[in-house]
Amino acid sequence: MRVLYVSPMEYGANPAVDAVGQGLQSRLAEHGIELRVICADFRGKDWPSTADAAMLAGVTAEVDAIVVWVITPDSGAVGAAAAMRHHIPVITLERPHYPVSASFVYPNFNHGVYMAEHLGTLLPPGADVAVIGGPGSVDDDELVLGLQQGLRRTGLHLVNDPENPRYKNVSDVAEGGRQKALNVLADFPRLGGLVPYNDETMLGALDALKETGRLGEVLMVSRNGTPAAVRAVQAGLSAGTWDVDVTGNGQLLGDLVIRAIVKHEVLDGQCIAGPIGHMITPERAAHWEPWEKRVPYHAFQPGLGPVEASVQPLGIDPGDSGRGKPRQARPRPHPPDRPVPRPPRGRRPPAGGARPAAPRSPATVRATREGTPEAKVERESRQRGRPHARCRSRPSSTPKRQPAEAESTAPQAAASTSEPAVCVLSREASGWGVRPGVNRSECR
Repeated sequence: MRVLYVSPMEYGANPAVDAVGQGLQSRLAEHGIELRVICADFRGKDWPSTADAAMLAGVTAEVDAIVVWVITPDSGAVGAAAAMRHHIPVITLERPHYPVSASFVYPNFNHGVYMAEHLGTLLPPGADVAVIGGPGSVDDDELVLGLQQGLRRTGLHLVNDPENPRYKNVSDVAEGGRQKALNVLADFPRLGGLVPYNDETMLGALDALKETGRLGEVLMVSRNGTPAAVRAVQAGLSAGTWDVDVTGNGQLLGDLVIRAIVKHEVLDGQCIAGPIGHMITPERAAHWEPWEKRVPYHAFQPGLGPVEASVQPLGIDPGDSGRGKPRQARPRPHPPDRPVPRPPRGRRPPAGGARPAAPRSPATVRATREGTPEAKVERESRQRGRPHARCRSRPSSTPKRQPAEAESTAPQAAASTSEPAVCVLSREASGWGVRPGVNRSECR
């Protein structure tokens, strides 16, 4: 089996994004599933059409499932709709506005609140704090909302608007964090704390503090628990990084895929949340376990082969999302509260490709015939000496042969001019709709 992962950034641009993919790949490998990766960089000018194109490539290649990191709630809607129509499960990181098989989400708001509360234990009440926001993705926006709530709760003073583009690192890398940190330091010369929304932005803010000669004046906390951020905590350059167990989250994402394509569970839009985690302080950084020891790191298998090149990133028609031949529906477990549908009795099977019924033995035919209501009525009629009510007589020139005992005790009867009643309920006379076993028979 093959699973397509649509990554939002090129490998190496953001270690946390890479770690999610490594956790996903390690969990799928445990079940012999191959992971193929296509990058649809959200910073590119053609995005989000590149994300749709990557998913359409997976549909054309008939992969077994598609995993996509949702940046904005509507990104990837066209590709996901095409995959769902072809019965390919779509698993997303963060919950989109369109239907998918299942979603994994970060508890982003909680992360933000707890990060701010940790900073509040290190600063005096009312201290000035600035927040550097992210590129407007689902998870980063929720994190910033949690940060603002946490700062209000702890009595710290937020001096800037994190939604202002001057203070938003839309590039999601360290260099962008350096530029936005320089803006913050220029606008607010007396900061007590700084909260970059992720570790890459924090590393860029460290460079900005060094450039301005203010290193050591501002306490910082950030999120993700990347190796470089942990080293900064150990060196006393950062007050902490929130460890969200990025590789473990990738494995939880893989668990959803396995439930869908290995266990054939109907996930029906189920949404699960990752662990909240904890703050890596200087004390905890001493026994921090690197990501490479949590899961094995292996190179990703990029692309899907020739199919990928056949899908263009631009000009996707939302009304023509299902490229390639329709995929046959996978078997789904029948709901336990519903009876399994059965074909009606006595109906002729549909023509063309229908399997003929197996021949029955004479004993089976006799047992079936004798168990029908018609046979019961026929037996009672014979016992009373009357013909079957649904039979008729037809003329015949052949006299009925009497048993030997009757010939010795009864007078010779005249030759009968009619044959005993013959049942007209037969398959030939009344069609296929009669019950099995009611064949042409004599009433005696």
